[in-house]
Amino acid sequence: MAEEKELSLFSITDHDTIGGVLEVKKNSKEYSFKFLTGIELSINYKNKKLEVLGYNFDAKNSFFEEKLKQLQQEREHRIHLILKKLNNIGINLKIADIELHTNLTKSPGRVHIARTLVSKGHVSTVSEAFDKFIGNGKPAYIMRKAIKATEAIELIQNAGGIAVLPHPLVFESVNFEILREILDDFVIWGIKGIEVYYDYKTMLPSLSSEHINNGIEFLKRYCKKNDLLQTGGSDYHGDKGLLGNVKIPRNIVAQLINYFST
Repeated sequence: MAEEKELSLFSITDHDTIGGVLEVKKNSKEYSFKFLTGIELSINYKNKKLEVLGYNFDAKNSFFEEKLKQLQQEREHRIHLILKKLNNIGINLKIADIELHTNLTKSPGRVHIARTLVSKGHVSTVSEAFDKFIGNGKPAYIMRKAIKATEAIELIQNAGGIAVLPHPLVFESVNFEILREILDDFVIWGIKGIEVYYDYKTMLPSLSSEHINNGIEFLKRYCKKNDLLQTGGSDYHGDKGLLGNVKIPRNIVAQLINYFST
């Protein structure tokens, strides 16, 4: 799919797993685009659940592999607890049903349960599954465990990669001064980039285009001031986002390719 979109730089950043990365990496030399190992780690930041992206790490780093196994086990345990809650309210799903919707990932999450609920006819859409059953505060919700932000960044760095903060406007889009304070924390902890380019119009439909553009300009200025990489991503999840739909300026892509080639 990345070939069809004629992408220059591509990475798969699944939640807490590199299963998809390893599949693509097997044949990466055959592709015209530059491929980077990637991951999205769930983190705890001041009692809020955020994520940190990792790029260009050694996927065979033993400590990294061991930590991912632990994270995957915790995610799988959460899935079982959610299924138990669903069963208690009369929705009988089995883990085998969920596995039909996980594709290459070895790290199942709520979205896979949501897709199963759709396929079984319990809801019409993935969004409805979250709104009715598995979203925060809903009957089958189970809070996920997440590692500290500093631990996630250190884990990525120790495996030879760089940490990037994804889609900052998603978790703070109103007050840019609060956003600056959040970004300052992550810079101190060692991030090397910020995901500036993202499909905010789809993910934040309540915000005006002007406000989103102001936010993106704020992030661009912040990156330049703090010597951070500007990155971008589609947040493609099969039924959310669209691969290749986020346009990144050619000069930024060239900078990224040069950075990851040295």
